[in-house]
Formats: sequence, C-alpha cells, structure tokens
Amino acid sequence: MGHSITWLIEGCVIYAQYYGVVDLAEYAEGGKIFSEMVEAGDAPVHILVDALRVTKGPHDIPKMLDYMRGYQSPGLGWVLTVTPNKVERFFASLVMQMLNSNMRMHMFASMDEVPAYLSERDPRLESEQIAEAIRQRSIVDA
Repeated sequence: MGHSITWLIEGCVIYAQYYGVVDLAEYAEGGKIFSEMVEAGDAPVHILVDALRVTKGPHDIPKMLDYMRGYQSPGLGWVLTVTPNKVERFFASLVMQMLNSNMRMHMFASMDEVPAYLSERDPRLESEQIAEAIRQRSIVDA
C-alpha cells in the first residue's frame, strides 16, 4: 500500500501514483491533497492517477462515492486514470456513473494515451510537454 501525489506540470496537472493494495484511507487522504492542490493551481487543474502498480483497490461503492464527492472542486479539470486492470477500469467507471456529477473522467490502459488526450482538451498543454513530464516522472520512479 502506498501513494505519492505531486505536480506533474506545476499548477496545471497533478500526478497521483498509487501502488500495491490501496485502501479507502489512502483515497480519503488523496482527496484532501487534491482539493488543496486544485485550489492552489491555475484552473482547470487536471489529475493524472497512475494506478499501473496497484494490485488491489477498494470496492466499497458507498464509501467510494463519498470520497469522490470530496474530490469535486470548481477548479477541477479532467481526472485521468491509468490502469491495465480491466476490472478496476470497469469498477471506476461504475462509481463515476453512480456519482452522477459533472466530473470529467477518462480511463486508460496505458500512459502512452494520456498526452494526446489531455492536450486536445486543454490548449495550455502540448502533447510533447505532457509526454516529457511523464517520461521524467518514470525515470524518478524507476
């Protein structure tokens, strides 16, 4: 169990990396950090959730809905989650549908898909800039 939350692109994109077995307490803590960072950033602030190394996530839907409501902030942009696990992508999609909010979320199977997707939705960001920031983060995390 573990996580790390930092800026991928200062003031614009938050990078949240979760790994191992992730519990609800980590999501609650992450939500508080996201809110503070979104407030401090230059709206819209996007969140890139790297769940590539998650082995198991929580599946308590009512509690997940409560925590996800806490993530919502006027300055929040896209929430982009990367996980190769089809079950986790399905579960996250289900939670988002049940949340029934205007939160914009997209799931990816690999990090390679993120730069083009995000740069098409935020003209402040270039695909190459995002890809390079992800590459630099991967070097640090290796």
